[in-house]
Amino acid sequence: MTQSQSKIPFHNLTFYDDLPKMLDVEARLKTFLETTRKRAQRIEIEAGRLAEEDRVYPYGLVDDVDMGRIKRRAVWFLERKQLSTGMHHLSDENRVRLTSLRGGLPVARVATEHEADEIAAALHAEMPWMSPATEAVWHGLRASAREGLPGFRFSPLVLVGSPGIGKSHWAHHMLTNLDLMELTEFRRELHRYPELSGEEVETARKIADALIPMSPTRVLTGLGGHGVAAVFDSGKDGPTVLFRAELDALPIQECNNIQWSSQISGKSHVCGHDGHMTMLLALGRMISRRPVAHGRVVLMFQLAEEDGSGAKAVVADPAYQDIQADWAIAIHIEPGRPFGYVSTCAGLINCASLGLKIKLSGKTAHAADPEDGVSPAQAVAELIPALDAMGQGGSLDEKFKLVTIAHVKIGEPSFGVAPGEAEVFATLRTAGDDGMDRLETMARTLAISVAEKFGLIVDFEVCDNFAASINDPEAYAVATKAMDAIDIAYGDAGVPMRASEDFGVFGWNAKAAMLCLGPGEDYAALHNPDYDFPDDLIPIGSAIFERIARDLLGTA
Repeated sequence: MTQSQSKIPFHNLTFYDDLPKMLDVEARLKTFLETTRKRAQRIEIEAGRLAEEDRVYPYGLVDDVDMGRIKRRAVWFLERKQLSTGMHHLSDENRVRLTSLRGGLPVARVATEHEADEIAAALHAEMPWMSPATEAVWHGLRASAREGLPGFRFSPLVLVGSPGIGKSHWAHHMLTNLDLMELTEFRRELHRYPELSGEEVETARKIADALIPMSPTRVLTGLGGHGVAAVFDSGKDGPTVLFRAELDALPIQECNNIQWSSQISGKSHVCGHDGHMTMLLALGRMISRRPVAHGRVVLMFQLAEEDGSGAKAVVADPAYQDIQADWAIAIHIEPGRPFGYVSTCAGLINCASLGLKIKLSGKTAHAADPEDGVSPAQAVAELIPALDAMGQGGSLDEKFKLVTIAHVKIGEPSFGVAPGEAEVFATLRTAGDDGMDRLETMARTLAISVAEKFGLIVDFEVCDNFAASINDPEAYAVATKAMDAIDIAYGDAGVPMRASEDFGVFGWNAKAAMLCLGPGEDYAALHNPDYDFPDDLIPIGSAIFERIARDLLGTA
């Protein structure tokens, strides 16, 4: 191939397709790094400083590399345990253009997201084996154009291939740049058309359609209502490893100024579930290209997580018994953590919670003659502080109890009527399911006693009933081992949490682990009207999932 045939010029940059000829380039670069150890340490310190300041993980640098007879400019990407190389011949002029605005990291400039797509496509066409690098470039360029920034620094480089697999084999099962483009667009399509808990008909259909090209062994639909599960069965004995995502959205009006904002008034995916589903689809692509050696992978897209009913409905469905999990893993996006950082721990990860609706019934009367009726007003006045005193929060240990008065209604908005009915909504939280049973019994007993004191009838309704999510120690160990292997930062920052998650139900009969993936410390909070899932987390979350699957089930 001549030079004119092998290069693709764009924006005055020229990339040469000669990396396959340099079969030992990784060994050569490792040797180079070893001989320049002190300088590499200085680079790592600088990268760490920049990461701390800007909450990014810069791995790129530009430098001369002398490899005997081969001397050229190189752009290369580093991770602490893995090395990925992309050799670009850069003229002095282009090296100046690629020199970072700060920190010695490569920077490129684009004007539009379409221009970023063209550059990424050209990179991928030249170097398909370098998809992790081109994926990082693509996301950085798009973010740069979208936010009107003068340039970008390279995103974290997640190498999704299993260690020990040569680079020439990665393309057979890794996420390519095209994958990331398609998955991102699919995630945004889900974001445009959210559906509430129990209403996820179209979302489930889209998921089932997206699974077809992956040729799973089985696709189960209608689980517990609208749940969907894809089974990738090796045909050999082994455990079943389930990875869970959620289908439902929230009754919140979105206020984001983005092209893919919700098209359904009063409903939005400001919960991150659109991103969770997409990470599972990314995992499915990788498993379909390189199957596991034994056992089964199950991609579970469950309904109705937001009201706590979905996981129970799925597990209670007779069809679920055919795919009963031995291991269950989930990732939930949790703002407040650094980008790419995972919060997790063994033991309690999410509290049990229950919405207890207390209805007090008496008899209305004319406001001028309240003694002719039976008013619940005094009962409510006594009940609220007594409920509040039952659970004051505190440390998240086995004694933790919290009661929150969420809503109160007494009578009708009329000055001429003494009320005859009242409702009190109390949210109960405990550090475990057994503690919830005790706290609920206490709350009911109190309400009955107060109702009798004031001559009222009391009725109860349970809503939004979430089991506690408990990370099994073995599942936690498997997850942290996987994150160590692909160099994902993790710790117990911000966990366990008072917030609830119905994933805990899958842990009743499986070794389960919930991982909380950070989008950035200053990122919009979940359930806020300006929240949107950050697409750069798709390859990170799916890489964690895939490594867990490979560690438990091997690779065929």
